[in-house]
Amino acid sequence: MTDRPELIYQPHGKFSNHLARPLRYWPVGGDLVITNGAEFSLYLPGRGGNLRLGIRTKLGVKWLNDTDEIVARYRPGSMVYEIKDALLMDTRTLRLTVLPLSEARGIIVRAELDYPWLPVELIWAFGGTNGMKGKGGGDIGLMSVTLAR
Repeated sequence: MTDRPELIYQPHGKFSNHLARPLRYWPVGGDLVITNGAEFSLYLPGRGGNLRLGIRTKLGVKWLNDTDEIVARYRPGSMVYEIKDALLMDTRTLRLTVLPLSEARGIIVRAELDYPWLPVELIWAFGGTNGMKGKGGGDIGLMSVTLAR
């Protein structure tokens, strides 16, 4: 973890859940950063699906949300994930950069590895498209849904 002090977000205004909670995202340079966040999600309008990414090495197979450490950087126009895990032999970092397509609905994922001498396969699964919209219009964590219009 880090040695930064625990910050508490105090919401202002008339909210139904007027609760103080720890600050989860930290400003670093021009990015918003979270380490080992509780969710590894990509929002697409009308529940466009769930993309799961994983790694396979000679040591085993693991989904990225189960890896030892994920640092997610929200950068204007992109997401950058830095993944560390024992399957990557502890000293290596897998870096994923995710960009949205400009002319169509979709993404481009670029995968980079610090030391590419050990073979690592990127695996994926996609599903769950159903056209429903979340109550919060993309606010991850709201569970109630309504049909897309």
